[in-house]
Amino acid sequence: MNTPRQRLRRGAGWNRVLVPLMRGWVASVERTSKVPRPMDAPRAHASGYDSDRILIFGAGPAVGWGVTTHDLALPGAVARALSARTGRGADVDLIAEPGMLLSEAPAAVQRLNLSRYDAAIVVLGVNDALALTPVVQWRADATAFFHALRLLSPADTKIVVAGIPPIRSISIFDSALGTVADRHAEALNRESADLCSSSPLVTFVPLGAPPRSRVDDERHRSPQEYAGWANQLADALVPLLASQYHPHDRRLSRGRQGGAVETARQDAVDRFELRNDGSHARIMRILAVARQAFHVEVAAVTMIDGDSQTYLAQVGADLKSSARDTSFCDIAIRGEGALMVRDASEDDRFSDNPMVSAGPRIRFYAGFPVELPSGERIGTLCVVDSEPRPYGEFDDVLLRELAMMVQKEFRT
Repeated sequence: MNTPRQRLRRGAGWNRVLVPLMRGWVASVERTSKVPRPMDAPRAHASGYDSDRILIFGAGPAVGWGVTTHDLALPGAVARALSARTGRGADVDLIAEPGMLLSEAPAAVQRLNLSRYDAAIVVLGVNDALALTPVVQWRADATAFFHALRLLSPADTKIVVAGIPPIRSISIFDSALGTVADRHAEALNRESADLCSSSPLVTFVPLGAPPRSRVDDERHRSPQEYAGWANQLADALVPLLASQYHPHDRRLSRGRQGGAVETARQDAVDRFELRNDGSHARIMRILAVARQAFHVEVAAVTMIDGDSQTYLAQVGADLKSSARDTSFCDIAIRGEGALMVRDASEDDRFSDNPMVSAGPRIRFYAGFPVELPSGERIGTLCVVDSEPRPYGEFDDVLLRELAMMVQKEFRT
C-alpha cells in the first residue's frame, strides 16, 4: 500500500501550488521522522467475565505512533476504558495500515469477518487531511465505505467512526502547513458527522486533542493521549453495547454459519505451526500455573483437527488423542465463554461419553476457546480432573486470562 505522499494526486480541485507544497512537506517530515510504533501482537484485553469483542480498524491514531506496545496504544486503552465502565472483560483486535486512505477502506474491510465483533471502531482521515483529499471525494468515499459496512456487518454490530484529531496535535506536523491540514480535517469531520447522523448503523465520535504530556517530539504520542481518546470512544460505545447485551451466546447466531465456519477453521488448523522461538516452553509454564491454580490433574491446550482432538501441550496425566465426537473441547469452541462441567457423569451431554465412563474417567472439565489472530478457533485451554467439583465459585476470569496468554504464542 502506498503512503499518502505518493497519492496526493487526489487534490485535483485544490490550488496547484498548495498540493505539491503539501506533498513535499509530508514527504520531508516522513523521511526524517523516526517515531516508534508497536511491534507486538495487534490485540489487547482487559480482565473480566463475558468479554465484549471490539475491532479497531484504520490508520492514524490506530497505528500506535509513539509507544512500543499495543497495550499502551489505543487497543489497550480502549479495553481498559470499556471494562472499567461495563464491569465485563474486553478483547480488542487491531487491523491498522499506516498509509491507508478512506478510498481504500471498502476493499480492506471486505477481508474482515465482522460477525466476530460486538462493535468496530473506524479510525481514518489523518492521511486524507494531509493529502487534501477533496471534500466531495471524501463524502463519496465515506458513502461507499458505510455501504460496505452495512453489507458486511450483522445488524447488531455497532460501528463507531472516530473523527480526525487536530493535525497540529501531532508533534511532527505542528507547523504552518499543519494548520492547512487542520482546517481541511475540520471540513472532512463535518462531512463524516453529517453522514453518520443519517445512518442507524454508524455513530460519529469527534476526537479532540487530548491533553499533551511531556514527551519527546520524536515520540509523537504518549500513553496518556491514547487513554484520553479511549475514554471518549468508550463513553460512546457503552450505551451502544448495553442496547444489545445478553450473555455468552450473543454472537453465535451471527455471520457465517455451519460449514463455512468449519471450513475456515480447518483451513487455519492446516496452516498452523507453533513458532520455534520458545513458545512451547512458555505454553508449558502457563499450563503449570493453570494446573496448580485450579488444583486439577491435567491442564492442556487442545486442537480440534478434522475428526480428532489432539494436544499441542499438556501438563499432568498423559491424555491421548481422541475422536472429535467425544471431545469436551469441541463443544467449548462452539460457545462464547468458558465451558464448565462440574460432574460429567451427571451431565446429559457427557454421561455416556467414553471419556467419562471409561478411559480417563473425566468428571470435572473447564475449557476456554483459543484462536489464531485471524479469528479461527483451533481448540481450547482446558483443565480436567477425575473428581467432580461442588457448586460454588469458579474463577473463569483466570481461565480466560491464561487462555489469552496462550493465544499470544499463536501470533504469526
